[in-house]
Amino acid sequence: MIHRTTLAAMASIALTLAGCGGGSKPADDAREQASPQVSPETTRMPDGNCTRQIPVAIPPAASHAMKWNAGRARGEGEDPHAVFSFPPVSRMCGIRVRFTVVTRDAKPPLFQVFWASTGQPFSEAGGSWGATLDSSSREQTILVRGCSPPSPTCADRDIAQIRIDPATGPVDFQLAEMTVLAE
Repeated sequence: MIHRTTLAAMASIALTLAGCGGGSKPADDAREQASPQVSPETTRMPDGNCTRQIPVAIPPAASHAMKWNAGRARGEGEDPHAVFSFPPVSRMCGIRVRFTVVTRDAKPPLFQVFWASTGQPFSEAGGSWGATLDSSSREQTILVRGCSPPSPTCADRDIAQIRIDPATGPVDFQLAEMTVLAE
């Protein structure tokens, strides 16, 4: 069993989600990476057809309770989050995010990622992932499993938006990279 102090000392965390959407629980496994750089293993999804990497533009297209400056955000109040847009993809294999997240109370944040089609609301049923991470100025990397192969919640949808909720309360968040992995 990995203790919280061990997790805090990690340079990077890679978490994967076994399925797509439907309010699925986050994976319990955390793997230590050799450095904060994204390793080739972090970009590999179980489906070998995921060869496209689509960088997502920073800053976000919209945000709630967050002030952005050069890839850094200060979240205030309840439920700070940001919405990012990218060209629609019908087979989103996953999302890779490199970031730091520091809560003002130093408690572990509930970090959530949602995805949706253009004009559709974000919801757990539509596609989501979440995990309690360490509040740390060390860079972390997560890999969220997407919709390939398609499941009933993802079939025949063009995913074009990602919402990141870095914490449920006041937070300092720096987004180094976000990449959509697609077929």
